[in-house]
Amino acid sequence: FFNLQAQYRRTWINSYGGEWYNDVALGRNTAWYSELYQPLDARQRFFVAPYLDLERRFLDVFVGDTPTSEYSLPTAIAGLDFGTQFTRYGEVRLGLFGGVTKPKLNSGSALIDDEQSTSLAGVRLRGYFDQLDSINFPKDGWGGNFQVVRGIESLGSDFDYDRWEGSLVLAKSFGRHTLNLAMRGSGPISAERSPVYVSTPWGGFLQQSGFQTGQLLNERYIYGRLLYNYRLLTVPLFEGLYAGVSAEAGDYGRPLVAGNPTGTLYSGAAFLAFDSPLGPMYLGYGIGTGGNSAAYFYLGRP
Repeated sequence: FFNLQAQYRRTWINSYGGEWYNDVALGRNTAWYSELYQPLDARQRFFVAPYLDLERRFLDVFVGDTPTSEYSLPTAIAGLDFGTQFTRYGEVRLGLFGGVTKPKLNSGSALIDDEQSTSLAGVRLRGYFDQLDSINFPKDGWGGNFQVVRGIESLGSDFDYDRWEGSLVLAKSFGRHTLNLAMRGSGPISAERSPVYVSTPWGGFLQQSGFQTGQLLNERYIYGRLLYNYRLLTVPLFEGLYAGVSAEAGDYGRPLVAGNPTGTLYSGAAFLAFDSPLGPMYLGYGIGTGGNSAAYFYLGRP
């Protein structure tokens, strides 16, 4: 799969430092996200941010190791966030959203919800924090994000649901050697079952390596990865050439499609990585629980 991504940001559109931000993706997934970021005071401690989020992504459904069907998920969401910045550390925002999605079976057997238009509406709390020294190959620092979503029928949603997502990255270097610890998870908060199309598929390179991209579709998961890389070469204008290995483990809850992997899964990968002009480039090989294995050529951030 591939996606081509472009961003446009117009800064200082007014005296408080308002910004108009756009993110466009073309390829396997098509998306357009547009946001007007407007600080409410001269020190930019508080802000308001109306946004529009349009996308069409694809969901591959697996039974065991075999892809059995493909769904397209066109979604349109509009929302309004209120938030605060923590100087150079990050931000937290709380907002309302509303929109619609309509899953469509493109191929294979129908294994998830019927194809019908579904209204989504509710409240979302999310935060971002970043103290990493590099976006592609961090050598020092920490970063993380979280999101809590509550779908509310009284606000127009076709059903009540809730989900949480979170991630954390820690990096520390010793000369040319770098250790990187990453954790990620997602799942429901209450006993209410979430629809398949608001869940987060997992699996792929450095995301339970050895499994296929998006193969793991579970109600909840907790994933951890310890990664070691060694800088082989320092390349002018870029961050260099690296060799690395990873050890990965995840705990996966009830599969959303019968026959999908569940329980505790282990995997690992070995790779070469290069900070190319088009972004980080990886050549690797991964193995996982149950004899799963995969070779990877990967361009972008896993």
